[in-house]
Amino acid sequence: MTRGSIISLGIANPVFRPNTDEEGVFDNDGFVDHEKVEIGVPSVQEKSEADTASTAPTELKASLNLGHAVSLAVGQTIGSGIFVSPNDVVKQVGSIGMSLTIWLISGTLSMCGALTFCELGTMFKRSGGEYQYIKAAYGKLASFLYLWVCGVIRNGMGCAAISLTFAHYFMDLFMDEDDPGFVIAKKSAATAAILIIIAVNVWSTKIGLWMQNIFTVLKLGALSVLIIMGIYFICAGKTQNINKNWFEGTTIDFPKWTNAFFASLWAYSGWNCINMMSGEIKNSTKTVPRALVITNVIMISIYLVANIAYHTILPIKVLRNERAIAVVIFWHIDNILTLF
Repeated sequence: MTRGSIISLGIANPVFRPNTDEEGVFDNDGFVDHEKVEIGVPSVQEKSEADTASTAPTELKASLNLGHAVSLAVGQTIGSGIFVSPNDVVKQVGSIGMSLTIWLISGTLSMCGALTFCELGTMFKRSGGEYQYIKAAYGKLASFLYLWVCGVIRNGMGCAAISLTFAHYFMDLFMDEDDPGFVIAKKSAATAAILIIIAVNVWSTKIGLWMQNIFTVLKLGALSVLIIMGIYFICAGKTQNINKNWFEGTTIDFPKWTNAFFASLWAYSGWNCINMMSGEIKNSTKTVPRALVITNVIMISIYLVANIAYHTILPIKVLRNERAIAVVIFWHIDNILTLF
């Protein structure tokens, strides 16, 4: 939300407002100093018009509709966060009720960011997302630096976090977390996962796309099974884990609440990919805002239901101590179902 607000302020400020082209896209490159144009010498604008056929950028074809945009955003958003963050949130706040409150507030903050991006998405018809917005508001240098920060720091850290989450779940199938070599094995598995993904994408983009689709189906399937199990427990009356004061044991420690917000907001990140592909979306002026709002409503609903399922299936003490929650549930699914 803050990022989008800062960008919007820059665009709204007349000092930073650049020129616009025929597509309604802000462009800092269209400025010509007419006082410095010599007689008989073609201006920069004339040169650019003469070379339009050879230098015009290739535009992406708008072929995605509302359903495509929402499905891509939901698949992009649902990732390692929902399988790891519930443990971090409960550990920080100490109660069921406060953890669900954190998830709801985080979803509301994401919705506010989406509403900010709705306005930006209607102003720009080209793909690029934040790059286009920062370029329009603050110029080429700021947008160039933003891309480098994303490529070197933000995306790299995100890749490391996701690979470590995968490695933790993978190694938990074969080793106990208390084993001396668990940490080294987890880091080795994470490194191997990154190298394999790089090798696959270098070898064939099509194979990399298939791999992404397969893992997307697997994570959505696992999350669906967890939610169905939670619904089954509630319908069967097996609700002793949540039949108590939901706010009992809440920690009144605001720094810990901040950590809980970081953990939950991590799970909500990814919806801004809709703005990244604005140029590929049909009727983007209307479709982008609708897709952003629908995606965030879906994510808030899924995450709240998933967390209620976690709390219904497992006691809060287990949620606090076990990081690979889904593995604990699937590994001991027979024992869990026979406890009742």
